[in-house]
Amino acid sequence: MTTGRYRIEMPPSDSGYIDRVILTEYPHPVASAWHRVQAARGDEERIVATHACVEILLRTMAAYLLTDYLRGPADERADDILHEFGRPALGDWRDLVLALARAIRQRASPRPFIPEGVEWLVGDDDGAGADAILELIQLRNRHVHGPRLLSGDKTEAARARIMRLRGLLYSARWLAGYRLARVVEQTPARDRSVSGSVCLLVGHAD
Repeated sequence: MTTGRYRIEMPPSDSGYIDRVILTEYPHPVASAWHRVQAARGDEERIVATHACVEILLRTMAAYLLTDYLRGPADERADDILHEFGRPALGDWRDLVLALARAIRQRASPRPFIPEGVEWLVGDDDGAGADAILELIQLRNRHVHGPRLLSGDKTEAARARIMRLRGLLYSARWLAGYRLARVVEQTPARDRSVSGSVCLLVGHAD
């Protein structure tokens, strides 16, 4: 599968393994969105589920990157997007993610918290991830605003979108190394330490 500078070699026999990795090791929002793609019935539902999964991926990356961005100096482009961020479309989420990643990459310090993600997005102007996300957004826009597909064409469109999205997620394997967590309980001790428990938000749960 090739598009621009984005290339992933993914034999069909690997798709089951890739799906298991995404469903068990990726951050919960992304894993659950991919599960909904897998569980969708009918071509239209599958197509819509791929669009939703792309948005969840962008939102998750924005959460990671915004936290990192706020550790460093302000960037005019990123701040302008944040100031105007109202009811964002998919393209707006992509613009935000890329602006945050560029600001993080260009600053002198502190170093990026997720360097793999920054390079995946903007390592060479627009990186592999940025290209692939743009392609999926363009497919979504054609589906929503373009002519209605016939049944056979819609079946192929659904299959192609799932294949492209699987390739995109597989290329973002760095996501599995950065886990979301929720503090469930914490208790301060006399020695100024803290004990408690956290819930790791990883993978899809039925």
